[in-house]
Amino acid sequence: MKVKLIIWAILLILVAILIWNNAGTTELRFFFKTFRVSQIVIILVSLIIGFVAGLLVEGRKKVLPKKITKSEEE
Repeated sequence: MKVKLIIWAILLILVAILIWNNAGTTELRFFFKTFRVSQIVIILVSLIIGFVAGLLVEGRKKVLPKKITKSEEE
């Protein structure tokens, strides 16, 4: 458990450094509109989407039934 906590702490520090170094604004084109958005917002939204997608994939792995092999049937 302690190793997992250390890995999360390191990842959190790396994200904080990434956000700190990319605090400017940028243009975001979405379909036919252009928005001026802070890079921090883009990074955070991307991280949240990736985290949720990871949780959904991991949850799906736990729900899928296990395949039964011939040796297990006997």
